[in-house]
Amino acid sequence: MRPRHGDQTGGRGRGRAGGGPGGGQVNVDIAFSRVTQLAIGYWQAKVLFTLNAAGVFARLGEEPRPLAEVSGGTDPEALTALLDAGVALGLVTRAAPGAYTSTELTRRFLDPASPESLADWVGTMGAWCRPWGRLDEWLRDPGLLDDVAATGAGGADERGFVLGMHQYAARTADAVASAIDLPGGRAQIADATGGTRTTDAGGGASAADAGGGTRIADVGGGAGTYSFALCRRDPGLTSVVLDRPSVLPITLECAAGAGLDARVAVAGCDYRTDSFGSGLDAVLLSNVLHQEAPDTVVSMLERGRAALRPGGRVIVHGHFLEESRTAPMFSTLHNISAMLLWGAGRGYTVEEMLALIDRARLDVERVTPVPESRTTVIVCRERDVR
Repeated sequence: MRPRHGDQTGGRGRGRAGGGPGGGQVNVDIAFSRVTQLAIGYWQAKVLFTLNAAGVFARLGEEPRPLAEVSGGTDPEALTALLDAGVALGLVTRAAPGAYTSTELTRRFLDPASPESLADWVGTMGAWCRPWGRLDEWLRDPGLLDDVAATGAGGADERGFVLGMHQYAARTADAVASAIDLPGGRAQIADATGGTRTTDAGGGASAADAGGGTRIADVGGGAGTYSFALCRRDPGLTSVVLDRPSVLPITLECAAGAGLDARVAVAGCDYRTDSFGSGLDAVLLSNVLHQEAPDTVVSMLERGRAALRPGGRVIVHGHFLEESRTAPMFSTLHNISAMLLWGAGRGYTVEEMLALIDRARLDVERVTPVPESRTTVIVCRERDVR
């Protein structure tokens, strides 16, 4: 006898749910549902990305708004279809035919004016849909996406990318900072730099710039998210964020917004080749090493070591794969993303990273998982050659 549609798994992965005729139970093939949900998952994501990019969440509010007030020049019929799908996804509410309001979720996370907004991060994920959409091309010839890696932001708008990563990381930055034990500075001071400073490209950071206190370099630090968290934790700490010159005005803007422009400075840097400075208490390499090939990672670690004062630390922070490389799920996808967006990038296991740290003549002091961010902090010190 031929099995019914709901029995295609041979009895495995089936469940029961209400909703049958007369309110009875119906068979649900969970395995079938899993495959179909994976297959149309991008439909849901594209509704989110498109409404966000069109500025709809910024124009919606708690009070019903007619379509004309939220359209922003879009086609009314197409926008209605997207908004109705948004209702089904819990992104908007239809208050009346042709009138919509935001939901608590969108007001909290997708309204650009919200202090918890992820609008720039969602925008970056939407931009990354384009290279992800070329995954089949990349499978045959990874070099076809070299143009994406060359942008420095995975093909996304640079400002949106920097602010988006800041929005995402800020939610757990304090937890990450609590896992980072820094060596004490020479003198604890509350306001070490006396003002915001921009140094010449490639100049790196020097302990002499701060005049005392705990001094770190935040390599590829973008908006300065982790520098801000470390400054909040340690009132005597100052940081210089090293990044592309085009990123630095965004860093300064964010530092001023955080009230830390007197303690977070910036310097232009090509972290693949430039010095990170000298006499520093610590060099932070947070969420950057996955963008690079192993030899570049070793070079960055070596230049981190060279920038330290005696007793200083190199701090590595990021997402890592388990040793099987098949978990956690986010890190397996993050691995593909790094390869797609950064060319030479890849996900590393902790053991792989420890081997690269050893090549850079650094010794590992601590390996600390951070559950809140699903990341790991690795604290290293210069190898004792005595």
